[in-house]
Amino acid sequence: MNLDNFALKGLPYSSNADTVSDTEKRGRGHEAVVNPALSLFISMALISPFSLSGNAERTCERPLQAEDSRELQVHDMLMLFLSPAIDKAVEQYYLQNLKYKPLVYPYEIRIVHVERINGFRGFMFSVTLEVSPVVGPHLSVGKDLITFYVSVGPKLQLIRYRHLEDHKLPPNYEHLLRRKG
Repeated sequence: MNLDNFALKGLPYSSNADTVSDTEKRGRGHEAVVNPALSLFISMALISPFSLSGNAERTCERPLQAEDSRELQVHDMLMLFLSPAIDKAVEQYYLQNLKYKPLVYPYEIRIVHVERINGFRGFMFSVTLEVSPVVGPHLSVGKDLITFYVSVGPKLQLIRYRHLEDHKLPPNYEHLLRRKG
């Protein structure tokens, strides 16, 4: 890449640093002022591992995986294919209590059980998933078990939906709840 014609904020780029004058190095006579507080914040952000999540409950119980694997790729692809059916089932349950449908992210789905219904190398499956639907900034509204029948076609049928637990929303998100009465 030839950078000889590159200019940033009116400053010419030169591949030979000796040809740049002292005035150009200082920004054409303007001295740069660095805010010490900003420098400290940026340094701490780069050096110190910190979390902005505060007391937020972690919705994904799977340990974070540092590397990709064939198993993880197949899992993630399966979740993408099942997502429309999962979203529909979750919406039907939660719209009884919420004004807006919650989201289920693929990384918040855990495969609980897979069974081949018609024996070895048969292509009829029962798949049970644990999902954690969320609203707003990933606030979990509950935990559910969903079982699907998956077969050739592809055919995908909801067999069972079992709600396991409710999670209370913080006060500033209670406006998402439907009022009973």
